[in-house]
Amino acid sequence: MLLNFDRSIKNTLLSATFIGTVDNNIKMKFGFLVKVSV
Repeated sequence: MLLNFDRSIKNTLLSATFIGTVDNNIKMKFGFLVKVSV
């Protein structure tokens, strides 16, 4: 039980980190497109 709980926490942290990284990449690309179009 404790092992599964620990694993789910690690998976959640990995997912949050991945989503955060993707979100930052999208914002950077969007900002770049806005700068180029203006």
